[in-house]
Amino acid sequence: MPKFSIDWKMLRKDRTYDYSTLCYFWSKTLNPDWTVICDCSLNKPYLPDSIKIQRKYISGEFLISGTLDLYGENKKQHIVKNSFLQLLENRYSFFRIKLIYSHSNAKPPPMFSLMGDIIISEIPIKSVIGFVGMKNSEQSEYLSLFELSDDFGNLLKVQSFSDVNLKCGDEIVPAHKSILSARSPVFAAMFRNKQMREAIENEVNIVDTDISVLKIMLSYMYTGKTGPLTFSFAMDLLVVADKYQLLGLKKACCDYLKEMVSTNNATKILVLGDMLAPDLKDFMMDFICNKCGEFSVLQKSEHWEKLEKMHSVLAMEVLTTVLKAQEQKLQECKKKKCQH
Repeated sequence: MPKFSIDWKMLRKDRTYDYSTLCYFWSKTLNPDWTVICDCSLNKPYLPDSIKIQRKYISGEFLISGTLDLYGENKKQHIVKNSFLQLLENRYSFFRIKLIYSHSNAKPPPMFSLMGDIIISEIPIKSVIGFVGMKNSEQSEYLSLFELSDDFGNLLKVQSFSDVNLKCGDEIVPAHKSILSARSPVFAAMFRNKQMREAIENEVNIVDTDISVLKIMLSYMYTGKTGPLTFSFAMDLLVVADKYQLLGLKKACCDYLKEMVSTNNATKILVLGDMLAPDLKDFMMDFICNKCGEFSVLQKSEHWEKLEKMHSVLAMEVLTTVLKAQEQKLQECKKKKCQH
């Protein structure tokens, strides 16, 4: 969760003219992705009219909060104070804070100072809706959790105080036994047993997992967030999440796969659910029986042929379940006809 402390001197000579809006503005880069723009109105070209917080990319939901104070020359004249809490929705590039003055500023000073903090949190839309309805104390506690998540994420990035190496192929990722143990019962048992090689050598060999998948798993273990997923990553992550008993990550992967389900990938998800996640398997059985259209289309596909060859027992279970579902539908239709 980026937090930016602003101490910005805006000299009149540093303004830029925007020919599209016919207005002057000041611009300050916070980081490569975020910029603060302070612009002037047409009728008062020397007086800041609004503050715009703008991002480079338009994807993702962000909650932007903070407090900004505008001062006159030498920070002696306090002009206006603004506290804000705003959701920047997906596909929108900025939001604007309108500056409302309590008195006339007929002679604006040659320099303004903008001071305060801007906190930018990327959170799911459902969380944002709940956040807006919280009390101030609850909002502060909620934001502190995101700050804690980012702090632990930074600990993984800078590799400070690491005491164990995770070896994946030719790459080594430094990590922390205490965090791995707190998040995974498997790692906890591994490091607790002083006779195990991993506890003695402070190195864990991660097999059957790609390094990119391992890094996403570690990101979740340190921050509680996976970041953007793809179908392939979610499938692979579900396997390692089950291996290291990361129940929260398993659920996140299952939820993602349920949203991405289609006739083309139904059998792949079904096989994984059958091996690792009963809830996902039940969801896929229901999808195949009731929501994927004509079962005959799926049955003629190469995906079904692979299922019959490699997982014949599961394929038979699907056929039995589909037949039962069809029989039940026929009985319901007969009942409706009899009633009419």
